[in-house]
Amino acid sequence: MEDRTKFNLNQKIDSWKIALSKSGAMTNDNILELESHLLDEIDQLKTQSLSEEECFLIAKKRIGDFDFLKLEYGKVNEGRFLLSKMEPYFKGVLVFLLFLSISSMLFYLLAIIG
Repeated sequence: MEDRTKFNLNQKIDSWKIALSKSGAMTNDNILELESHLLDEIDQLKTQSLSEEECFLIAKKRIGDFDFLKLEYGKVNEGRFLLSKMEPYFKGVLVFLLFLSISSMLFYLLAIIG
């Protein structure tokens, strides 16, 4: 007797999306678009009397494997990811400059008052 847990399509799709997001090559919009295509493929395959698990596996295969998707979306999103990786540094510089400006203003204000 086979002891298999019941296939949970939503859980598998969520795991697939998490794996895509960890690749670092795709935006949330890219992942949502791929999910939409995956769901369309699954719906189409369900009309052929396949199980949900079979539909998911075939649809995922048709969408493309992780390496292919990372490569293609990495090309498209290259500039965006460079900017997003630099954003924390820009914010840090701006906070530092703000701190210096406030410090200078307080110093001059205290010099005038005192």
